[in-house]
Amino acid sequence: MEDALVLFASLMTQKGGGGVEAFRKTAYGYNVRHNYGMEGKKTSYSSASCGTLLGLPPMIDRSDCHGCPFRFRDEGAFRALLQREQPNPLGQSFPAVRPTPADIEDIIQDCKGQHFTRACYKHFMATHPTAKRDSLFRSPYEYYCCSTEVAQTPEGGGGNTPGDKRPSGAMAPTLNEDNVRLRTS
Repeated sequence: MEDALVLFASLMTQKGGGGVEAFRKTAYGYNVRHNYGMEGKKTSYSSASCGTLLGLPPMIDRSDCHGCPFRFRDEGAFRALLQREQPNPLGQSFPAVRPTPADIEDIIQDCKGQHFTRACYKHFMATHPTAKRDSLFRSPYEYYCCSTEVAQTPEGGGGNTPGDKRPSGAMAPTLNEDNVRLRTS
């Protein structure tokens, strides 16, 4: 929370009063403390889930920055986005990654069938070659945590991911399909 206050105070120098202490005393500072469960209702708010993001309007073009990127209107723009090389999650000393043409077709077919979380999972596995994961993502934050964990593990992908560390009684969607190709690299 302290880092968030410092960040927003530095970004909002005019409205926030000019410094961190002045920012704390404004309504903006109150809002940050409220979102972290330190004020008001005393409830810490979680990030939006995939279900919440899928309820937003679909992305129309590349300039849209809301909703699920796998829920698109322009297939050509989405295909071009998937074909771009991305930095390797293991670091700059590793070659860039991109899904194979077969992976791209699988992802697009899942999107057309409105299986957005499955398409997201397939994209993750295609762009994180050393990842070991067998369950779908429930939020963009979980995707981010898994991606950073792949980058931080010495062998690049060993061990559990944050999405796998759940109570034994918790239910999560799992990917149990015959048509998912196993990683060979």
